[in-house]
Amino acid sequence: MTMLRVAITTDRDSAPRIGRLAAAAGLEPVYLPCIRTVVSPPEVLDPLRAASAEADWVVCTSRRAVAALWPAGGMPARPLVAAVGATTADAVTQAGGRVAITGTGGAAALRELLRGRVADQVVVFPHARAADPGTAAMLRAEAASVFAAPAYETVPLAPADDPVDAVIFGSPSALAGWLSSRDLSAMVVATMGPTTAEALRGAGREPDVVPPAPGAAAVVAALATFAHQLSERSSQ
Repeated sequence: MTMLRVAITTDRDSAPRIGRLAAAAGLEPVYLPCIRTVVSPPEVLDPLRAASAEADWVVCTSRRAVAALWPAGGMPARPLVAAVGATTADAVTQAGGRVAITGTGGAAALRELLRGRVADQVVVFPHARAADPGTAAMLRAEAASVFAAPAYETVPLAPADDPVDAVIFGSPSALAGWLSSRDLSAMVVATMGPTTAEALRGAGREPDVVPPAPGAAAVVAALATFAHQLSERSSQ
C-alpha cells in the first residue's frame, strides 16, 4: 500500500510535532507552511500577563496564545483556565497553568461550557487578531470584567507546489494561504476543528475528515482511519 502524502500546513514551529504524529500513524508528512505566526509586541503582551496573574479565569482558544504569553513557562497558577481541545490544554499545563475546562468542539462549544461559570468573575482572553468575536462578546455579557486582547496574528502564506494526496488545515488562515496558490481538487481534506471546517465550506468544499474533538492528535488519527478505509475500498 502506498503511503498517503499529507501536507502539514501549520507554521514552522508547530509542524514538526504534527509531522511526527502523522509519521507514527503511517502517513507521509510533507511540510508546506501556509501561515506565519506574528506575536504581538510587549506593550500588548505585558498587560495581558499582568491581568492574568490577578484573574479568576483565562480563556485560551489556541496553543499559540499560550506560547506567545508564556514561551518559557511561568503561567500564573491562580486563574482557572478554559482551553479549546487537548492540544491547547496540554500547552497550558506545560506552561504551569491550571486547566479547569477542556472543550471538545471549538470556540463555540467552549462558550457554552463557560456559561454560568464566569458570572461575576474577572476573565482574561488572549486571542488571535482575527478571532471570532463571539467568544469575547459572550464573556463580556456574563463576566464582571473582561480583558481581551490579541496575543498573536497568523498571516497566510502561499505553499510550495510539492505533490500531496491529502492536506490538514488547523485554521482558516492556513486554508486562505493554501487557496492563494493551490486548489483542493482530487485531494483528501482534513480540518482540525469545526471553525476551520466552516471556513472550508464557505470556500465551497466539504471536508472529508473532521475529528470528533479538535486537536492535532485527533485529526491525524481520523485522517489515518479515513486513508485506511480508502485503501481497503480500492483493493476490493
